[in-house]
Amino acid sequence: MFKILIFGTTGAGKDTQAEALSASLGVPSYSVGGLIRAEINSGTELGKSIAAYVERGEIPPGNIGSRLLTDKITSGESYIINGYPRSLESLERYLALDTPTHVIHLAISDDVAHRRVMSRGRADDTEVAIAERLRRYETGDRLVCQRLQELLPESYFDVDGNLPPDEVMEEILTFIHARTS
Repeated sequence: MFKILIFGTTGAGKDTQAEALSASLGVPSYSVGGLIRAEINSGTELGKSIAAYVERGEIPPGNIGSRLLTDKITSGESYIINGYPRSLESLERYLALDTPTHVIHLAISDDVAHRRVMSRGRADDTEVAIAERLRRYETGDRLVCQRLQELLPESYFDVDGNLPPDEVMEEILTFIHARTS
């Protein structure tokens, strides 16, 4: 059973690594960002309220991410989640439902993050939004990673996300297989 959380700042390669890991392990991958973008595109009232946060480069309140993921987390199935939880409050909500088997942190420099994000060409990747995401990572995601490292040191892995994606994946798979064998 795999219950994998993937963390990293904007542009760290969370989606890239989650998709590759999903294909390699045969485990479904869920991106909170992807679920949020789908909700916005659906045009629902919830989607409209989420859009206001995203347009400012902010993350919607943690209970929205929790709400979008609860069914996946509590299904009893394996999963890969990237981009959640992003606050200590959301972490507590997650841990009340489940415990990860593996926590992967993709560490990259702010310069690499900025360069990668600017090359994606998404409408919400503005200079202001990127700066806000980098700031928010330091005050949210990084604290979640530190807490998970304290709680589950044997399940936590820092990987150099500045490496080419295939090398990052090789390191992640080595960690996962060593941890599950």
